Amino acid sequence: MYTKIQSVLLKTTFVLSVLGSTFGQGETTEIEFLGRARQADSLLLGPSTPSGDMTVIVDDTVDAALVMVTSSSKTLTVSLIDPSLNETFVGSTGPGISGSITYPEDADTNPAILGKDYVFRLESPAAGTWTVHVVDTVTLTDDLIVVTNTWMDSALQGFMVGGGEDYPPTVPVRIGVFVMNDTMYLSGHTIDCQVFRLGDATFTPVTVTFADDGVSPDFAAADGLHTGEISLSEAGDYDVRATVNGTTPGGQPYERDLFTEVRIVAPAATLVPSTVDDQPVDADADGLVDKVVIGNDVDVVAAGDYVVQVDLDSTGG
Repeated sequence: MYTKIQSVLLKTTFVLSVLGSTFGQGETTEIEFLGRARQADSLLLGPSTPSGDMTVIVDDTVDAALVMVTSSSKTLTVSLIDPSLNETFVGSTGPGISGSITYPEDADTNPAILGKDYVFRLESPAAGTWTVHVVDTVTLTDDLIVVTNTWMDSALQGFMVGGGEDYPPTVPVRIGVFVMNDTMYLSGHTIDCQVFRLGDATFTPVTVTFADDGVSPDFAAADGLHTGEISLSEAGDYDVRATVNGTTPGGQPYERDLFTEVRIVAPAATLVPSTVDDQPVDADADGLVDKVVIGNDVDVVAAGDYVVQVDLDSTGG
């Protein structure tokens, strides 16, 4: 069964010290942004590749968006290029961009701050592919990861159902994905989903295949809920990432990124199925069963106190 619903309904409050004249020179303001859809992208810079691009797909359902570029480098030059190739640098405004800043304001002078965010706020942005262009102004001596997260105010939302819990090894974990535009389920999209083991660069990502055909593990055909299963044998924390691509009712391409986590935990003790035994007991010899004695061998890995739960069902269920 599905155990948790993981939507991309995010409410992110940023308390930003605004440096540019867009919001008032030297003022501190609070920008509360409701993002109901999310995208993510990343790139790897290095000594031979000091610059690179990431993409943000804006569709015709997006009223506003917050684009945040995050890196451990404080010396990046970051710009956002709209579908008409207008380029806006952090600290200025442009077509569809109502403001942009770096955060925190003292990142450059405070050595305790290990990185910087480069933030753009979009208002009524043009539909199409936007490009985040990043250049490090100092010579890199090692690899540098740069991540872009985009929160969009849009009625078109993606949802991931399942995950977020602990599971035993090899037990199938059911994951569901669906997309809604306001109250209408959307179909015809593709789902690219992979599972990564956190902190393990040697782990080969596992691809999850989804279907909406009513064949197990899917419950019902063509109901809008696409279902897949994950079976992981090694204990650890796993990140499930899905990218959904489709077309809006207005004919524009859209992209939504969904995330959840799965934790595989090796049980400290397990029941041995082949040793289950139950016996009725008539303690007062009146011909009626007073209790049922249940026996079951237990394979114990770690010493401790354990609780065994037994459910009794009648022949009629």
